[in-house]
Amino acid sequence: MLILFTSLRTFLNIRGRPAGIGFKTSVHAGHPIFGKSLGDDEIRGHRPPVPDEEVSMILLEVNGKKYEVKANPDVPLLWVLREYLGLTGTKYGCGKSLCGACTVHIDGKAERSCQIPVSNAQGKRIITIEGIPEDHPVKKAWNAVDAPQCGYCQPGQIMDAVALLEKNPNPTDADIDGAVSGNLCRCGTYQRIRRAIHLAAEAMAKGKQIVGGRILKGAEPQPVPFFAMNPYLRIGTDGRVVIIVNKSEMGQGVYTSLPMLVAEELEVDWWKIGIEAAPVGPEYYHAQWGVIQGTGGSTSVLSEWDRLRKAGAAARTMLIQAAAEMWKVDPRNCRADKGSVAHEPTHRRLSYGDLAEKASQMKPPQDVTLKQPREFKVIGKSMSRLDTPEKTSGEAVFGIDVKVPEMLTAVVARPPVFGGKVKSFNAEKAKAVHGVKEVVQVDSVVAVVGDDFWSAKLGREALEITWDEGVHAKLSTEGMREQYRSLAKTPGVIARREGDSEEALRKATRQISAEYEVPYLAHAPMETLNCLVDLRADRCDIRTGTQFQSADRDAAAQIAGLRPEQVKIHTAFLGGGFGRRANPQSDFVSEAVRVAKAVKKPVKVIWT
Repeated sequence: MLILFTSLRTFLNIRGRPAGIGFKTSVHAGHPIFGKSLGDDEIRGHRPPVPDEEVSMILLEVNGKKYEVKANPDVPLLWVLREYLGLTGTKYGCGKSLCGACTVHIDGKAERSCQIPVSNAQGKRIITIEGIPEDHPVKKAWNAVDAPQCGYCQPGQIMDAVALLEKNPNPTDADIDGAVSGNLCRCGTYQRIRRAIHLAAEAMAKGKQIVGGRILKGAEPQPVPFFAMNPYLRIGTDGRVVIIVNKSEMGQGVYTSLPMLVAEELEVDWWKIGIEAAPVGPEYYHAQWGVIQGTGGSTSVLSEWDRLRKAGAAARTMLIQAAAEMWKVDPRNCRADKGSVAHEPTHRRLSYGDLAEKASQMKPPQDVTLKQPREFKVIGKSMSRLDTPEKTSGEAVFGIDVKVPEMLTAVVARPPVFGGKVKSFNAEKAKAVHGVKEVVQVDSVVAVVGDDFWSAKLGREALEITWDEGVHAKLSTEGMREQYRSLAKTPGVIARREGDSEEALRKATRQISAEYEVPYLAHAPMETLNCLVDLRADRCDIRTGTQFQSADRDAAAQIAGLRPEQVKIHTAFLGGGFGRRANPQSDFVSEAVRVAKAVKKPVKVIWT
């Protein structure tokens, strides 16, 4: 069999949360929000002054609130929503109106905001995913069927679904397919999306309540002290449990499957669990990969099966011991159940919140008894995903959504050929673009740094670069195809031998010979690669969606001239990964660190 991979010559800009999901959280906590809501006394955040001759004062009505925005009239509405108003539920995917991630409602019609100049939206009624009520039947149906996986495309899918049902309250499968056909889901959730729309339509028609899932509602819970039982979980005095997950959530469900392992042994109410992304540290290294912290190869549950179950069982044992000491009873007469410890002879009961502080001070047991499969209440059961409500509401924070004070944004010009280098460049026209702050060469790329994404992108388009294409200047798809054909005729390396295939083929009554070709396949996650780096003299904070935290930390430390422990990786939700964000070379993270080092300010690099 001959397998050919073609189109390697094509250069692709591969589009490649803060912790604490599971509880009501604020997407914008700690992030600067730009723009002023008319009627509000404060401007949330800060935006640099803009020359009057290059901008207009634009009045917008978004989600029932009126805003005045000082911006270039040609800036796409998408970027005004995201960077001026902080409404990051509307996503950037392609920038060409092809993927649907940026869908909003304008005067009741679903529109792609990446292609609409903000001036064209003035005087119109704009609704974003944040403006769809949490108890809307579509959002409730999305939660009930656990429609999202990575979740990046889901706000756009929901906006199209709401618009469809407003026009057609009883759609057929064909109607649904037609309405959402312009929305790409790299995770392939189309069947669940169709099921959710039918469920919402039925609920709206019959006035039925949608059962299943949950919605984000109410105020954020009051902050309370949390106490660490071990590196993998903390318990608050109100009984909430935070599970520290050392795997990246990119749609495969580890923010649900791994907490299930802990919850099974801990005996805790499923909806009292919140998730926190683990920092980089030896206790979080991959159980099968040695000194590597990462996610890949479908190994998350396999590698954490014992470790996380033991963490939950150890915490349960400590909580029971704490209760027994407080009651002065034999711990063998106590049992844990649904977030509390009960003393069966006297029917006394204490919540985990009541016991957390005392239990955290106890020595963790060396040996614990794990449940037998016949005792499982969580593992093997269909549990609602913990991250679905945030992904449905638009509150889930992906790497591209994160902001820090004084942050700049960079867009990078890369060589058109693998291995190419910068021969020369003229930054005069790029620097003339309003909002562009700096143009810097970093190794074989040139970064245009601006106040916001759109300024940096326009600056990159104005940049004049002459490339040295190097040894691969004449590399072509056809040339590589011929090379593959030649290599296919040479002896290969045998990875595994089982049985006698040659003898079996010789004795076969019929032999079929075929040649297969497949194209060069890009990972192409919906969320473009991005990385925010805040580099200081004594530390480096990296905020991104990554599959390879330890490699990223070590690469950043080397580039920044810091010790590894001075580099902190803050893992956000990944808008798809598919291995692209598991890069041993840490290319997009390393690039962002180099740009931040050159600019000497916090910089978010966004690929296009």
